[in-house]
Amino acid sequence: MRKLAFSLLLPIVMLAPAAQAGTYGEALGKCMVERSTDADKQQLVEWIFSALAYNPRISQYARMSPEQHAQIDARLAALVEKLLTDYCKDEASKAFRYEGSTAFSDAFEMLGQVAGRQIFDSPDVTKGAMNFTHFIDLPKLQETLVAPKDAVSK
Repeated sequence: MRKLAFSLLLPIVMLAPAAQAGTYGEALGKCMVERSTDADKQQLVEWIFSALAYNPRISQYARMSPEQHAQIDARLAALVEKLLTDYCKDEASKAFRYEGSTAFSDAFEMLGQVAGRQIFDSPDVTKGAMNFTHFIDLPKLQETLVAPKDAVSK
């Protein structure tokens, strides 16, 4: 049952539908995914976490100093420069020329999804993400899921 809960939670949290990228934006995204290192992807994950920490609803759980935010922002800026002006220079140029700034949004969304999946690569995160299942009323859930067909259609 816990595996079922995790399989339901993971797509909701991490795998929102990808935007339909144009040909050049998609090529840029693929290049960024292929050329970025695990350390690069980790920097992106750190930046995502840092950005989320600004949300007033969750900032109390992720206290970060302005200096920490600035360091993470600076590392991301260096990564963006490296990806767009070095690793994927040709793809970035064509994407901007033929598809405009939307291509960059699509490409970074693609890279962000790949990097975001790394969050769950840690066994500790996977285990921690499953802690909520200890609070689910499993008999009630099971009763609902295996209810007779006529009871569900009412």
